[in-house]
Amino acid sequence: MKKINNWIENVDGEKGILRRATGWNLVASLVNASMTAIIIFFMSRTGQAELAGIFSIATAIAYQVQAIGFFGVRNFHITDVQNQFSFSDYAYINIFSSVIMIGSLLFIIFHNEYSTDKAIIVLIYSLFRALDIYEALFHDEYQRKGRIDIGLILQTIRYLISLTVLIALLLLSKNMILSILGALIISIILIFVQNRYFYSKFGCFLEKIDVKKIKKLFWICLPICVSGFISMYLTNAPKYSIDAVLNDQIQGIFAILFVPVFTINLLSTVIYRPYISQISQEWADKNKSVFLKLIGKQLFIILLLTLLITGFGYLIGLKWLEIIYSTDLSHYMSEFLILLIGGGLNTLSVFLSQILIIVGYYQWNLIIYVFSMIFTVAFGNFLVADQNVLGAAFLYSIPSIILVGFSFVLLMIKVN
Repeated sequence: MKKINNWIENVDGEKGILRRATGWNLVASLVNASMTAIIIFFMSRTGQAELAGIFSIATAIAYQVQAIGFFGVRNFHITDVQNQFSFSDYAYINIFSSVIMIGSLLFIIFHNEYSTDKAIIVLIYSLFRALDIYEALFHDEYQRKGRIDIGLILQTIRYLISLTVLIALLLLSKNMILSILGALIISIILIFVQNRYFYSKFGCFLEKIDVKKIKKLFWICLPICVSGFISMYLTNAPKYSIDAVLNDQIQGIFAILFVPVFTINLLSTVIYRPYISQISQEWADKNKSVFLKLIGKQLFIILLLTLLITGFGYLIGLKWLEIIYSTDLSHYMSEFLILLIGGGLNTLSVFLSQILIIVGYYQWNLIIYVFSMIFTVAFGNFLVADQNVLGAAFLYSIPSIILVGFSFVLLMIKVN
């Protein structure tokens, strides 16, 4: 382990760090993005479409409550290049938000009156994903201090090992609960073992609580948290509406159609995450031309990838999903294409939201998310009940159009 730590720690200059970070960010995002797809694959190949539907809603709820646990801290932590707050300040906020997260998770489970097995799967998978919150505290501090590559390497290792354990237990036991529980336990061990060498080197210690700073950080992160929570709600809204008005079998079909879209959402971090600190620094240094050039480059890449992926989806993407998941999807081409375009728009909206945070538009960012949520709540269940999977596809895509439009206008106003 010592040799591995030395290899991770020693790298040749800033260019070497960025080069390594870009590569490992791609690998980490690929593993994270494919995790749900791989698990659903093994379920569908064994004819467990209904269980795939249950796991799909468990995934949606896990990421929803994770947004509460993060409390917007991550978005601000990596952009705090002026060291306005200490690691300890961010940690105390996350301890508070984690308690709120667990309470919210239990409320969702009991409110929906899930069966015992479904409730347990939702609970332990949400806890499994919630470990990202604790791990991110360390990794974001490494990134803020110029070593984004360390966190990405450690995260990739954890994802790979925990996914391998989950799949192995699923194949051996055919028991989803036992499989997720095994992955949860191994992840806890890995986070402790991997980070104990680095956290002291980067000053990741809890200090005495500074109430003034905690209050200030709380009010900065609150609108970011609410925006993040609504963003995740908008992403998962079709699944919630299917869960409310249709059934687990349709949920399983939608989960398969949503696999490449969900992958696009998670892979979006590959595009811009390594550059967020640099974009933040250019804004802080008032280098407007460089700031706009960096943003323009990311926007171009996102739009180009959206066009390429949608074209690929039209030509052979749906057929591939049918083969991989042994499910007839021939009647869902329109829904699939709408979801792919919506995935690109969602990526664009998340990126623009991060930029609005950098330029200090926390409150305006929140307002446009609230506006999009009002539309979703008002029309969600009606669209899905009336148009089935097509309604769910529109429910996913339309809020992203609203977010992109308003975010772009706000950014132009701020810059000018």
